[in-house]
Parts: sequence; structure tokens; C-alpha cells
Amino acid sequence: MKKYLVPHPLLFGLLPVAFLFAQNADQMRLIDIPATAGVVVGAALVATVLLSLLFKNSGKAGLLVTVTIALFFSYGHLLEVVIDLGDTISQFEKWPHTSLMWILGVVWLIASYRIFRSKNEFPRLTQLLNYLGVILVLIQIGSAGYATMGRSSVELTRPTITVGDMLLEEPPDVYYIILDGYGRHDVLGEIYDYDNSATLDHLREKGFFVADSAHSNYPQTLLSLTSSLNLNYIDSLGMFDRTSVDRVPLADLYQTNAVFEFFQSIGYRIVTFSTGYRLSDFTDPDVNLAPKSDLSEFAALVYSTTPLAYVRGSFESRYNRERDRIRFIFSKLPKITEAPSPFFVFAHILAPHPPFMFDENGNDFQLERAFTHGDGHHYIGSTEEYLTGYRNQIRVVDSLLIETIDSILARHKDKPPIIIVQGDHGPGSRLHWNSLAKTYVKERLGILNAYYLPGLDSLPIYTNISPVNTFRVILNSYFGTDYELLSDNAYYVVWAFPYQFQDVTDRLDLPYTPPLDSADILLE
Repeated sequence: MKKYLVPHPLLFGLLPVAFLFAQNADQMRLIDIPATAGVVVGAALVATVLLSLLFKNSGKAGLLVTVTIALFFSYGHLLEVVIDLGDTISQFEKWPHTSLMWILGVVWLIASYRIFRSKNEFPRLTQLLNYLGVILVLIQIGSAGYATMGRSSVELTRPTITVGDMLLEEPPDVYYIILDGYGRHDVLGEIYDYDNSATLDHLREKGFFVADSAHSNYPQTLLSLTSSLNLNYIDSLGMFDRTSVDRVPLADLYQTNAVFEFFQSIGYRIVTFSTGYRLSDFTDPDVNLAPKSDLSEFAALVYSTTPLAYVRGSFESRYNRERDRIRFIFSKLPKITEAPSPFFVFAHILAPHPPFMFDENGNDFQLERAFTHGDGHHYIGSTEEYLTGYRNQIRVVDSLLIETIDSILARHKDKPPIIIVQGDHGPGSRLHWNSLAKTYVKERLGILNAYYLPGLDSLPIYTNISPVNTFRVILNSYFGTDYELLSDNAYYVVWAFPYQFQDVTDRLDLPYTPPLDSADILLE
């Protein structure tokens, strides 16, 4: 075995992990890296050692491993190029995965043949790759470090909740079910040609109050949920830098929210579900339920850039895991009654939000493209495809929701629970993340908002209630607090700058008017 050092396979194994973290540092924590990096770098090390022993040439072995890593982790990125070329090359349009597999397979075979047939032991190329690997990894570490080291903690200003006179002798179990992207009835009919009246009527028959004119306060999940769980608007919870792109401080407010702390303080157990979305997964609930095949969001992101995400049979696709997660949460919600009461259940279900994974008959379905939660103008595909996919997906969600609610109520006959079923925001077929003028506010902010409130003589809910007032009403009605209700405002927020709020309350009922390019309005 040649004696010169070949660390570049390990460096190029670390590179895609460092790159993806650096690109998503505003939504990730450093704790997300070690496990995934360890698997990738460990695999590169084992492959390099085995090939070095087999061919008795560490230079050639290292070069082949680095070439393999480069092709393997570029797959997901190259796939988007192939899909774009499908407009001009019919082969790419019909079989994007097969075409890319063949291309990369041929490149790998040619490279392997040339490496091991060559009499050159590649000492200079090995040295160059060593230096290049160090430089590229350091660039990514520096980029990620700049994003993470620049974070500043946000001092909370949310109120401490103090319990008053309890309405019921036994505290009721509480279910807070978030259906991500579930729009309001009128929006679904207007844009998606979908009538969810049967679902709403079923909820009403079971005793729910459906807020027919409800809207969200924010167009983004983390903003909406952080606000509702802290009973206040985001700009009232801390001094956020309007120019900041970092969502981690916002996630910290979400993690240490006032609602969880209150219920834990009076003896409730907090039960949550893994969403697969790092910033909305709780790190320290009393119980967290997750499918057995669960991957962290960051591991799934790295996985999605490889061919393994697209191979059926031997390897489970991320689409399958996401479908399993949705079904897992719905199926487990009624079974929580087997745990000791009282408990507060928070179930954030990433549906009917994209990606769309069901056909018109409710069967499993997926488009041949990289898995992504991209919504609005970040969605990869046509508007018509979005409309069809959302319509199919919400039909499945409605079916699962009805079955789950019926089962929860059946198991709670002797002790009716509080149940809130709510969209964090609406769908996004007419959402532009950089332009208010190109966004249909009514679609994005109109939401499903339904409440099951047992034991009350009169309902304190009103038709246009927004999530920021949800727990002000619940805590006042059942736990003797004395919160004033806030104005039900709505804000548009560009994706890049999550703390730049623009009040759009007066636009909630305006009809959609396709804007001219010259009318585009970009926020700062």
C-alpha cells in the first residue's frame, strides 16, 4: 500500500453535509450535524480502507471513493437539471431518474476503469484533492459559523399564566390538532373546486363550533404556531431584528411556549408528535411519539440528494416516510386515552401542505422529483398541478380527520375533552414569498378553525377568531384566567425576512387580481 496520505475521501464525504447545513443554517442547529456527518464520513473511511487493502494502492482507492461520493451526493441536485431539460429532451421528460442513473452510471464506470487501468498512482492529484477538500469544507464551516455565531438571544416578554377558578371538577384532556395548510371552506370552493361541507357538517353534528370566517395571523407555520402557543403577536414577544434571517430564536420561543408551561405547571402531561421538521419538533415534551422509520429533518435532507431517495423496493423513499408519518399521527391520536390523564396533546400534521402524495382515489402517489415541502412560488410544478394535488390530499385528510375525531370522542364518553382543529395557514397556489402584490391574501390566511368545548353554558367563540386568541378563550373559559381578547390581525411576511410584518387585515376579503409585473411590491 502506498504511504502517502489520502484524507480527501473523508473531506469530500463531510462536504455535502457541511454544505447543506450552511445553506439551511437559519433553520438548523449544530446538534443536527454529528449523527449524519458520522454516518457519511464513516462510510467513506470504510470504503477507502477496504479498497486500499483490496487493490494495494491507497491513491487509486481514495480517488475512486471521492468520485463516487461526488456523483452520489450530486444526484438530487442534477435531477432538477434533468427535469428542466425535459422540455427539450423527451427522454429526460419521460424517464428523468432512469436517464440520470444511466448518465451517472456510465460516468462512474469510465472513471473507475481509467483509475485502475492507469499506471499512474496519482500522487499530485491526491495532494490537490486533499488541499481542495480542506478549503471547500472550511468555506462551508465558515459560512455556517457566520450564521450561527451571529445569533442573539431574544428576551421573552410573554405573560406568565396563572390559573384561576377551574370550571370543571376534573381538568379536561386537551387536543390541539394543526392541519398544515388547511384552507377555509369558501377558499376551497373558490380556488380548488372542493367542497368540504360534509366534513364541517360532521364536526358540527359532533358538537364542534366551526368559525366560518376564521383567518390565520401569519402565512408561515413557525410564526403562526409560536404566536398561538404564546397568546400574543410575534412582535410583542421580543425585540426581533427586522433584517435577521435567522429562525432559530423564533423556534426557541416556540419550544418554551407559555401554553405548554402553563399546562405542565398544573399537572398535565405534554404529548407531542414528531413532524420531521426540525424547528417544529419539540425537544423536551413529556412524551414524543414518532414512527419507527423516522429520520431527522437534516438526515432526510441529505438523504434526498442521493439516488437512495428514488430507488423503490430496497430503500424506502422519503415520500413513503411522510405518508407513514401522517397516517401514524392520525392513528395514534385516539390511543393517547390509554395514558394517564390529564394530558395536553399537540399534533402538527404536515398535510394537506405539499408535497402531494395521494391520487384522486386516495392511493399512494408521488411525482418523480426531489422531495420538498416547498409551497407558494417555491413549489416545483405548475399551478394546475398544485390545485389537483392539494384537492386530492385534502380529501384524504378529511377522511382521516373524521375517523380520528369520532374515535377520540368515543373513547372520551365519560370525560369529554377540549379539541381544537386548526390550520396554521391556508394553501399557497397564489402565494409569492417575495411579493404581496402577487399573493392572494384570502387564500393564504383563510383557515379551518373548529372547537369542541364541552361543559360551557355559552360558547365564547366567534366566527372570525384567529389563532392568537385561541388559548386566551380556552384558558379564560376553563381555567379562570382573565385575558382580554386581542384584535384579530393578519400579517404578510416575506420568506427571507421572517420578522418584517406587513398588516394585511384590510385585505382579507379582497378578491384576487392577477398583478402586472410593474405592480410588483417587494418588501425590504
